[in-house]
Amino acid sequence: NMTVEWDLWNEPDGSGFWKPSQAQYLQMWSRFYARVRAAFPNQLIVGPSIAGQPNPSNTWWTTYLTYVKANNVAPDIYSWHDEPGDPATDVGRANSTLAAAGLTNTRPYQINEYATLSMQSPGGGAWFIGRLERAGADGLRGNWASGTGLHDDEANLLTKNSAGQYLPLGEWFMYRYYGSQTGNIVNLVPGTGTDGLAVKDNTAKNAKIL
Repeated sequence: NMTVEWDLWNEPDGSGFWKPSQAQYLQMWSRFYARVRAAFPNQLIVGPSIAGQPNPSNTWWTTYLTYVKANNVAPDIYSWHDEPGDPATDVGRANSTLAAAGLTNTRPYQINEYATLSMQSPGGGAWFIGRLERAGADGLRGNWASGTGLHDDEANLLTKNSAGQYLPLGEWFMYRYYGSQTGNIVNLVPGTGTDGLAVKDNTAKNAKIL
C-alpha cells in the first residue's frame, strides 16, 4: 500500500557513480523500465537524475532524450541535480529540449538534489526555495555529509552543543518559516541574484515574504 517512485540510478553521467558507457546505462534503463512497468504498472518512474543540468549543449542529456523517445521508455518524471544550478532557468531549458526531442512533460520536474555545501545557508536556501516555486519544480536539498554524518544533523541543518544536544542552525529557521506560509502565492519580482516567495491571506489581509 505504499506510493513508490522508481529512480534507477544516481548521477549516471558522472564516473563517480557510473563508470561504464552511456550506451550500457541506456540498455539497463530499458530493462529496468520494462520490469517496473510489468510488475507495478501504476507506479511512477523517475530519471535520469543526472549531476549536470538539462540544456541543448549537454550531449548526455540530449542522447538520453533521443533514446527514451525512440524506444518508448520515457520516465513519468524527469529529474536532475542543481549543484550548482538555477531551477527556474533549468526548467525552461528542460522544456525546450524535451520539445525538440518530441517529448512532453505532464508532471513537475524533480530537482532531487539542489545547493552545493557553500550555498546551504539561510540566504542560499531561501533563494532556492524562491526559484523552485517560480519554476513549479519539486526539490530535495543535497546532503554533503559523509559516513555517520549522512544521517545526522538533518543534513547540516542542526548542530550539537557540548552536552550533545541538537540545536537548530539559521537555515533550519528559514525552512520552518517557509513551512509556515499559508494563503495564495502572489507575485514577487526577483532581483539580480535574489529571489523569494510571497504569500497573502486574502481573508486577514496578511502577507508573509521569504
